[in-house]
Amino acid sequence: MELLDIKNIIFASSSAVIGNNDKPISESFGPSLPISYYGAMKLASEGYISAFTSYFLENYTILRFPNVVGPSLTHGVVYDFKKKLDATPNELHVLGNGKQKKPYLYLDDLIDAMKYYKRNHKNLLVNVSPLDDGITVEAIVEMTLSKVKRDVNVHYDPQEEGWQGDVVKYSYDTALQDKLGWKPKYSSSQAIEKTIEATFD
Repeated sequence: MELLDIKNIIFASSSAVIGNNDKPISESFGPSLPISYYGAMKLASEGYISAFTSYFLENYTILRFPNVVGPSLTHGVVYDFKKKLDATPNELHVLGNGKQKKPYLYLDDLIDAMKYYKRNHKNLLVNVSPLDDGITVEAIVEMTLSKVKRDVNVHYDPQEEGWQGDVVKYSYDTALQDKLGWKPKYSSSQAIEKTIEATFD
């Protein structure tokens, strides 16, 4: 960026910089203690961007994404369920015990937020989030089975984590988002519902 004389950046960060947390996460929450390599690298990137402002960077926008869903997924819980049900139509193995609870943002809302903050704000770190505390994997399973309309034997793992580094519970404090004037159209549940409709049609 410095060699190419790039003065502005919009960076896709993540809730993974924080790790598991029982309380809504604000932008000033600390210490940040990620539990995955992914989260650690996102946190390091935020630090580098902050340092760049002392040297060459004139403006940054750091957006901390939650779980993003929408049509044409390449990963994530809905994509995972579709892939598994295509392979075994009457069996579904769910990673973790289903109690994991996270916010989900619909792709259209994310794009709208990126455009909004690019136009309206400078040198900003902000959570981008639906206005709720999320939805459980168990609820996503129920919504999926309602869509496929067939008997499916669901098997959950005994442990809460679905994989190493899985953040099983978090939500965002949206006070700054509210103050800055951007609002999503869809709740976590609506985002998942629209994604299931697009994925299983």
